[in-house]
Amino acid sequence: MKKQLSIYSLLILMIIAISCNKQKNSVNTNEDTGTTVNLIAPSGLKIASSIADLKALIDPTVKIKLGNGNYTISQVDYVDSKTGYGALIYLKTDSGKLTTVFIANGIKFKAKVNNSLAINDTNPLFKTMSDGSGDGGSQTYYCAGPPCCLVGYYFDTNGEVIIDCGCDAYCQITQGPPPPPVL
Repeated sequence: MKKQLSIYSLLILMIIAISCNKQKNSVNTNEDTGTTVNLIAPSGLKIASSIADLKALIDPTVKIKLGNGNYTISQVDYVDSKTGYGALIYLKTDSGKLTTVFIANGIKFKAKVNNSLAINDTNPLFKTMSDGSGDGGSQTYYCAGPPCCLVGYYFDTNGEVIIDCGCDAYCQITQGPPPPPVL
């Protein structure tokens, strides 16, 4: 009986140690702000190895939206998905501008767009941006328009992910340039 209790105790300690190690590896501390950012999506995929690597992935899109200034990543919110990932990344520039970028790989989602851009889709308000098959590469999206245009996401009544722009009628979901290849 004591032997079984010892084995069970050892097993529980191992599970706790593995869980703590997994949790420790899933967050990175942003050196600029001291905040922690989770880099592992609910599916278990790591979107980047570090905050610097994540910035390298989204940098081409951020430069289109914000220009060449410095920025920090303050938060990453994930689409709850069993495969792939969709992540809403919150950014802040040194001058205080706030914006968001959406990065996705291997998830199915649609974008709410201007009616004229949604040709050949069943609902003229939505355009399928990804069928979820994924090719192993990430793609970024942002909202073009006035500075208040921010990309966000929500689930429709069918449980599909919809990315959308908030602020005013001049905001438009825009696909950013492909992220650089991961070496």
